[in-house]
Amino acid sequence: MDIKAIHDLQVTSAVFQHLGYQPYAASKKDMLYAVWDSAILDGGTGLVSWASFSYSLTRNSEYDKVYVYVKTSDSQEMSGEKWSTPFVNEGGSIMSSKRYLAMRIVMRSPVTSAYNYHGTTLGPVVSDMEISSIVSDTAALFFTKTFELGFYPKSIVTTVSADVPEGATLDIGATSLDSITAEDYQFFSPNTVVDLDRLSITGKKIKLMLRMSGSGTSEVVVHEFAAMFSGDDQTRLSM
Repeated sequence: MDIKAIHDLQVTSAVFQHLGYQPYAASKKDMLYAVWDSAILDGGTGLVSWASFSYSLTRNSEYDKVYVYVKTSDSQEMSGEKWSTPFVNEGGSIMSSKRYLAMRIVMRSPVTSAYNYHGTTLGPVVSDMEISSIVSDTAALFFTKTFELGFYPKSIVTTVSADVPEGATLDIGATSLDSITAEDYQFFSPNTVVDLDRLSITGKKIKLMLRMSGSGTSEVVVHEFAAMFSGDDQTRLSM
């Protein structure tokens, strides 16, 4: 510290009293980040699958970056769900059959050295976001006959040979009732053993549904389908 005399009085010494904290400190910021979280979106009871999202992007610098994260859940309590890996383009494929969806947008932009951006647009601008989904109202449904079992079905495993193009979905459902109402069915993925724990416990039948959804240019073709299930007894179906 340089002490300079500005009067005729000669300065012979100076004492610095430390305040216990920095009286002034500044650090230069190279990047600014902004984070936006959406409200939780409800796909509704007719949701078959979320499909994709897209948005319009305006960059104010060649270094501007936008990262989009997605997470889905079977319930509105999503705090325990993990965000997806970031999407870095102006859109992406979601393909999740879970009913609830949330999105996070992280925007990054360099900061001018003078911090002189008041009144001007700094960083990227995201607008016109569109999220698409596939709903059962437009799905093609195939039902098997209703098989009388005499016992309550407890588990099932299915296999299917099908052509499912991008942008289309194929779901398998089972019910213990003689029903064509989607709410009576439990849907699951093929090639895995599934506990049928969402069916009516008063039903002693088995009926299967194939639900095929897609656009008019993406047809789903099922070649073969087979199911094996069990309860108090065992029965095998091949179709």
